Amino acid sequence: MFGWGSGKKSRWDNVDYMSLVPAHAHRWQDDPDTGRVLVLMPRYTDPLFSRLLQPRLSEEKKNIRVPLEDRGTFLWRLMDGQKTVADLVGAFETEYPSDSDDVPNRVALYLHAMYDNKFIKYMNLAT
Repeated sequence: MFGWGSGKKSRWDNVDYMSLVPAHAHRWQDDPDTGRVLVLMPRYTDPLFSRLLQPRLSEEKKNIRVPLEDRGTFLWRLMDGQKTVADLVGAFETEYPSDSDDVPNRVALYLHAMYDNKFIKYMNLAT
C-alpha cells in the first residue's frame, strides 16, 4: 500500500494494513481548553541529549505538546493496543457519517503519518 517510489521492497509489502493494531507511543493528556488530545512528545530523543538534558528540564519543558484535531482526537482515544485499523475505520464511519469519502484510505493514511512521526506504534507489526 505504501511502497511508493524506487521499486525496492518495502516493509509494507504484503501487510494487511486493516489488521494492524495501533497503540500510543507516547503519553498524552486532554487539553483543558478544547477537550482535544495533546500528545506529549519528549523534547529530546537523541540518546545523549535525552540522558543528559531531559532529566534537567522542568516538568513543563520536558515534553512538546502536540494538539490533535477533532477527528485525530477521536481516533487517538480509540487506540488501546487491541482494536485493529479496521475497527477504527468502522467507528470513524459511524461517528462521522458525512465524511464517508474513502474513509478506509483516509484513516490509513492518517495513521501511517502518525506512525512515521513516531506518535503511534503497531503492536503486531514485525520490526
